[in-house]
Amino acid sequence: RRMARAEITLASGGHLQSDWFEPEWDPPAPPSEEDLERKFFNYASPDLGFARSQAIHRAVETLDYSSSAQPLLDLLAQPIS
Repeated sequence: RRMARAEITLASGGHLQSDWFEPEWDPPAPPSEEDLERKFFNYASPDLGFARSQAIHRAVETLDYSSSAQPLLDLLAQPIS
């Protein structure tokens, strides 16, 4: 059994820490592509909207075939409204 916790130091100097938990995935049992997509859309869509989340997802999927990451960076640099 493998346990983990997350600790984040904020720019303000504050600290956030999670409780101990057992990760859902690990190297011998990695997530499927569908698992990762579902997790991305579950976290991104509420704040970015589904259309922008889809655009970011498509930009990531095409990185291997693109000559530049600029389209992805442009999407990520847009303010969250």
